[in-house]
Amino acid sequence: MAEEIWQRLSSVRVLDITNERGFLCGKILADLGADVIKIEPPGGDRARNIGPFYKAILHPEKSLFWFSYNANKRGITLNLKKEEGRNLLRKLAKQTDILIESFPPGKMKQWVLDYEDLSKINPGLIYTSITPFGRTGPYKDYKETDLIMMAMGGPLFLTGDPDRPPVQIGYPQAYLHGGAEAAVATLMALYHRELSGEGQLVDLSIQQSLLTSTFQTPATWYLNQEILPRMGTERAIGPGFHMPVVWPCKDGYVNFTVLGGVPGRKTMGALAKWMEEEEMGDEFISQTDWGSFDFYGLTTEIVARTVEPITHFFMHHTKAEIFQEFIRRGAMVFPVTTSEDIARSSHLAEKGFWQEVEHPELRERISYPSPPFRINEEYPPIRRRAPLIGEHNEEIYKGLLNLSQKELILLKEEGII
Repeated sequence: MAEEIWQRLSSVRVLDITNERGFLCGKILADLGADVIKIEPPGGDRARNIGPFYKAILHPEKSLFWFSYNANKRGITLNLKKEEGRNLLRKLAKQTDILIESFPPGKMKQWVLDYEDLSKINPGLIYTSITPFGRTGPYKDYKETDLIMMAMGGPLFLTGDPDRPPVQIGYPQAYLHGGAEAAVATLMALYHRELSGEGQLVDLSIQQSLLTSTFQTPATWYLNQEILPRMGTERAIGPGFHMPVVWPCKDGYVNFTVLGGVPGRKTMGALAKWMEEEEMGDEFISQTDWGSFDFYGLTTEIVARTVEPITHFFMHHTKAEIFQEFIRRGAMVFPVTTSEDIARSSHLAEKGFWQEVEHPELRERISYPSPPFRINEEYPPIRRRAPLIGEHNEEIYKGLLNLSQKELILLKEEGII
């Protein structure tokens, strides 16, 4: 069944004319089996200069960022600043199912390449436009960065500690939210076309895609006129008191919540017993009835008597030791994993999550993470590594547009491809 899905989408051709805003959209479609053709300017996309780089070698063909978000795509170069380049795009669009673009609103219209233009030559075309604030509205022409998007979309205000200003999330997120939502909307439009034969314009606002990650915040405001605060590595327990949920340990951090009720009785009881077995027991932790503990009766002294011995105990153990011991005792704790931990995860290895991809230009095979889902226990295959600059020019221009070798040479000399 999974193979049938990849084969079915293999007949769907996608032109990906996005920058970082839309890379993930094309990647998701390519992972699902679509033939995605990444179009970049002659000389290469500027995103090829985004690190980190393979073996720290600063080179446009060695960007791990480019590798990650453009695997499974074919690649061509095309200069859309020249009319001849735009004419080639029109010819390609005539033979295409989906076009994804992320130019500023109005740019494609200026080039006569907007949905209303291309749909005249291909009525079934699905045209996905990914922009910071959408194609309409008072903010449509505003410029953006990831930080601006996170600020305008809501997540920034909720990130960080309650007693400090908001902080940026450690890895850029806004474009990934936008790309993922754009892929879903594009597949919806593709399904609509299968039913009706009609193409559609998909207008994706990155700002609005971020709102879906914080749906509880507007609801809290509308219902309670309350602005949810930043909570950082702590959570409010009782009026005016906070308890850590991220704790330092010997080699990093673990996620652990001091609980009451039935879960608290089991988890805190297991922790107290383990501490006693290690001769690091604490009278307050051991003797408190966590199952009926009233967190609304918290005091500064109780918080200190809870946090200090647990912190001291965790600092004598590694993440793995704490995680495995809590599992053995049927209690709840989770390691805060690094990228190295993820790469070495026995869980992911056993599931076959990592796929080896051949990089002939590097004379090496590189492990890639699979898409985060399986269909009938199969991960979508990573069929090819990300394209080199103009790698498939001949294959696509000759195969789809019937251009001759002489024409390709002239186009390259004129800076069109």
